[in-house]
Amino acid sequence: SDVRGTHPRHLEAREELPAAEGIIVDAAELKVGDRVVYPNQGVCKVTGIESKEISGQKLELVRMAREEDGATVMVPKGKVPSIGLRKVATGLQMEGVFHYLGATFSDPELDWKIRHRDNVDRMVVGGVLGVAEVVKGLHALSRIRPLPSKERELYDTARHLLVHEVSISLTVSPALAEDFIDYALMPPAGVKFQLKPPPKPVVVSSMRP
Repeated sequence: SDVRGTHPRHLEAREELPAAEGIIVDAAELKVGDRVVYPNQGVCKVTGIESKEISGQKLELVRMAREEDGATVMVPKGKVPSIGLRKVATGLQMEGVFHYLGATFSDPELDWKIRHRDNVDRMVVGGVLGVAEVVKGLHALSRIRPLPSKERELYDTARHLLVHEVSISLTVSPALAEDFIDYALMPPAGVKFQLKPPPKPVVVSSMRP
C-alpha cells in the first residue's frame, strides 16, 4: 500500500491537523528526567528549566542533555510547540513504523527541491512516522540513483534518529535496531513481518506553501 504523505498541492483546502502522536504542544508537559526526541538534535533528556536574560529579555528555557554525546541543548519554552519535540515512541507506534518501512513506495515527488522541503517538514511535524517516511522514501530513491548531497545528509540524519529511537523504544542495541530497520526496508527472501494493520498515512498539509 502507498503510505506517502499528501503533498500540499494535492489538497483542495488547507486545514489545521492535530499534532502527530506524542508531540509536546505545551512546555508545561515536560518534567526533569523525561526522555524526548528533538528532530534536529536526537534523543535528549530534560535536565531542568531555567531563566536567562538574553538581549534584555527574560526567557524561560528548557535545558536538555543530548543522550548521544551529553551536549547541552537549550530551547525557549515558547518555542517547544513549533520544533517537533515529542515523547519517545511506544512499542505500538513502532509497529506502525515497520509498516511504513515495509510498504510499497510509489509516485515520488520528482523535483528534489520540493521533495527535500517536504521531507524537512515531515521530520518536524510528522512524529516518528514522519521520520519513517523520510527514511523509506529516500532509501527507495537512493537505490535508483545517487541522492543530491542535501538529501543524502537528510537521509543519514533521519536514519540515525530512527535507529536511536527504535533502540530506546524496544530496548534493544542500536546494532539490532538497525537490523530491524534494514529487514523492514529490504526483507530477506522468505521473511514476513506479522504486524497489525498499518496506521493512516502522515498528511503534511501544514507545510510551507
